[in-house]
Amino acid sequence: MTKPGMQNISLRAATSDDEAFALHVMETCMRVYAEQTWGSWNGRADLDLAFDKIIHLAGRDIGIIGVDRRSDCWFLDKLYLLPAYQNQGLGSYLLRRLIKDAKLAQVVLRLAFWR
Repeated sequence: MTKPGMQNISLRAATSDDEAFALHVMETCMRVYAEQTWGSWNGRADLDLAFDKIIHLAGRDIGIIGVDRRSDCWFLDKLYLLPAYQNQGLGSYLLRRLIKDAKLAQVVLRLAFWR
């Protein structure tokens, strides 16, 4: 069963116009972690137009998901939601949907990239 509001989630291809949004989302979600882990934040958006999609909910861009879909496996590179949309089941819903899509495509979904 889908929670109310989940049917309003959609994904759209990222474009170069999304660079500022991508930087905002990534900084909001990852800056503290990056500084704690590596000692600094590089201040660049990690936006890959070939793989990334903008998460859209009820007329608003709320995050980014990046999936590298290869013939033998899919790799989930990123799943970032703005803090106002975290802890509401949206990320879990998107991950479950991705797992279902990978099963239908008969590919393995990986959270770590293996060459």
